[in-house]
Amino acid sequence: MKNINGQCLCGKIKCQIKEYGIFIYICHCNTCRQQLGVPAHAIDPGNSKNFSITKGKEYLTLYQSSEDIERGFCSICGTRLF
Repeated sequence: MKNINGQCLCGKIKCQIKEYGIFIYICHCNTCRQQLGVPAHAIDPGNSKNFSITKGKEYLTLYQSSEDIERGFCSICGTRLF
Protein backbone atom coordinates (compact mmCIF):
# COMPACT_ATOMS: atom_id res chain seq x y z
CA MET A 1 0.00 0.00 0.00
CA LYS A 2 1.35 3.42 -0.97
CA ASN A 3 1.81 6.25 1.50
CA ILE A 4 -0.76 9.01 1.25
CA ASN A 5 0.60 12.55 1.66
CA GLY A 6 -1.49 15.56 2.52
CA GLN A 7 -1.28 19.09 3.82
CA CYS A 8 -3.36 21.83 5.29
CA LEU A 9 -4.79 24.58 3.09
CA CYS A 10 -1.89 27.01 3.65
CA GLY A 11 0.79 24.29 3.37
CA LYS A 12 2.39 24.98 6.76
CA ILE A 13 1.57 21.44 7.97
CA LYS A 14 2.31 18.34 5.92
CA CYS A 15 1.20 14.87 6.98
CA GLN A 16 1.42 11.27 5.88
CA ILE A 17 -0.70 8.15 6.31
CA LYS A 18 1.29 4.92 6.00
CA GLU A 19 -1.67 2.54 6.07
CA TYR A 20 -5.36 3.06 6.14
CA GLY A 21 -8.12 0.82 7.32
CA ILE A 22 -10.64 -1.08 5.29
CA PHE A 23 -13.48 -0.08 7.60
CA ILE A 24 -14.88 3.40 7.21
CA TYR A 25 -17.81 4.52 9.27
CA ILE A 26 -20.10 7.54 9.27
CA CYS A 27 -20.03 9.70 12.38
CA HIS A 28 -23.00 11.86 13.20
CA CYS A 29 -22.25 12.79 16.81
CA ASN A 30 -23.14 16.30 17.96
CA THR A 31 -19.48 17.35 18.26
CA CYS A 32 -18.56 16.33 14.70
CA ARG A 33 -21.72 17.90 13.29
CA GLN A 34 -21.03 21.12 15.17
CA GLN A 35 -17.36 21.27 14.14
CA LEU A 36 -17.93 20.52 10.45
CA GLY A 37 -21.38 21.97 9.86
CA VAL A 38 -22.57 18.77 8.16
CA PRO A 39 -25.06 16.08 9.20
CA ALA A 40 -22.43 13.28 9.01
CA HIS A 41 -18.93 12.51 7.70
CA ALA A 42 -16.73 9.52 6.94
CA ILE A 43 -14.02 8.45 9.39
CA ASP A 44 -11.26 5.87 9.15
CA PRO A 45 -10.78 4.73 12.77
CA GLY A 46 -7.37 3.29 11.90
CA ASN A 47 -4.32 3.11 14.11
CA SER A 48 -2.95 6.57 14.94
CA LYS A 49 0.60 5.16 14.65
CA ASN A 50 0.04 5.14 10.88
CA PHE A 51 -0.49 8.92 10.81
CA SER A 52 2.38 11.39 11.19
CA ILE A 53 3.03 15.09 10.83
CA THR A 54 6.07 15.38 8.55
CA LYS A 55 6.41 19.19 8.58
CA GLY A 56 5.09 22.08 10.64
CA LYS A 57 4.33 20.48 14.02
CA GLU A 58 4.70 23.95 15.53
CA TYR A 59 1.54 25.02 13.67
CA LEU A 60 -0.53 22.09 14.94
CA THR A 61 -3.14 22.96 17.56
CA LEU A 62 -4.80 20.19 19.57
CA TYR A 63 -8.23 20.43 21.12
CA GLN A 64 -9.62 17.84 23.53
CA SER A 65 -13.28 17.92 22.46
CA SER A 66 -14.32 15.08 24.76
CA GLU A 67 -12.77 12.56 27.11
CA ASP A 68 -11.96 10.20 24.24
CA ILE A 69 -11.47 12.55 21.28
CA GLU A 70 -8.59 14.89 20.46
CA ARG A 71 -8.88 17.03 17.34
CA GLY A 72 -5.92 18.52 15.48
CA PHE A 73 -5.99 21.52 13.19
CA CYS A 74 -3.68 24.10 11.64
CA SER A 75 -3.37 27.22 13.77
CA ILE A 76 -2.79 29.38 10.66
CA CYS A 77 -5.55 28.37 8.19
CA GLY A 78 -7.80 26.25 10.45
CA THR A 79 -7.71 23.11 8.31
CA ARG A 80 -8.96 20.10 10.28
CA LEU A 81 -6.35 17.35 10.11
CA PHE A 82 -7.62 14.66 12.51
